[in-house]
Amino acid sequence: SYEEINLLYTITGSMNSVNHPKRFVELACNELLQTLPYEWIGVQLRIGDRLPRIGSELVYAGSAPANASGVVHSVANDIESTPIVSNGEDFVANRLGQATIIEPIMSDGNVIGVLVAANKQGDDPEASSVDIKLLSATASQLAIFLENALLYEDLSATFLGTLEALTASIDAKDKYTCGHSQRVALLTAQLAEKAGLDADQVDRFRIAGLVHDIGKIGVPERVLTKKGGLTREEFAEIQKHPEIGAKILKDIPQMEDILGGVLYHHEKYAGGGYPHGISGNNIPMVARMVALADTFDAMSSSRTYRNAMNRDTVLDEMKRVVGSQFDPELAEL
Repeated sequence: SYEEINLLYTITGSMNSVNHPKRFVELACNELLQTLPYEWIGVQLRIGDRLPRIGSELVYAGSAPANASGVVHSVANDIESTPIVSNGEDFVANRLGQATIIEPIMSDGNVIGVLVAANKQGDDPEASSVDIKLLSATASQLAIFLENALLYEDLSATFLGTLEALTASIDAKDKYTCGHSQRVALLTAQLAEKAGLDADQVDRFRIAGLVHDIGKIGVPERVLTKKGGLTREEFAEIQKHPEIGAKILKDIPQMEDILGGVLYHHEKYAGGGYPHGISGNNIPMVARMVALADTFDAMSSSRTYRNAMNRDTVLDEMKRVVGSQFDPELAEL
């Protein structure tokens, strides 16, 4: 009873990390392995690609045999609501080891995966009722966590899809900027990854790149699509879009940490940019990255007032303003 309470306490204490399903599953497997005398313990999901960070791979702790993934995947596809307890010579025992338990992970009456404890070690060669109970309790906790993780993933996909639709509608105002926001998002994420940021930060910076120009929704279309140079008044209209974008997004909790990328992506490293004229590291890193991605894509694309530049010309032009417009370290990356 103490082991079960301690195990469940540890697992439930980590259940709020719904954006890291693989990390939680690994924790559950490791905690079980420390409690139960089995060679390895693993989880195999059957939810397709709905949780891309874990996918359909076998996640396990301990020493699993080379064929374990294929065997468990096959069993996971066939298992129903009843656990499989193997204490003898059968398909499961022959391939995964003596005394193997396969517990279905259930959600709304459907099997969404299996929890496996394979090849029991020690003096007692058979799976006990305690082993089965602990696995069953852990499978129930996994089911609750995975349901929440799936809901979180669906909400995140909906949120991101809404942002993509909104930015696409802004880009569509001008045929020359079509796809610009998606490309800046991609480039910003690649730069963040190259800079050694973790996966969560890369995803956040990707979103910052996606919405960096969202304030252009408040700029007159005649200015955005004008052929030829802009008047001073028209350029002043364009310069308002970072602040307009920040005001649009400031009340969305999910955007709080990346608002700087929207507000400051036209600031210059040496100062003199807009809207506030800040410089150096006072410009948030996300904005310094978006600035590079934005400029690179803008110069690489055709606009109403000029044709696209070739790659060498773009890079030469960007090198010319490293230190004045761009962060030298990020520009080098």
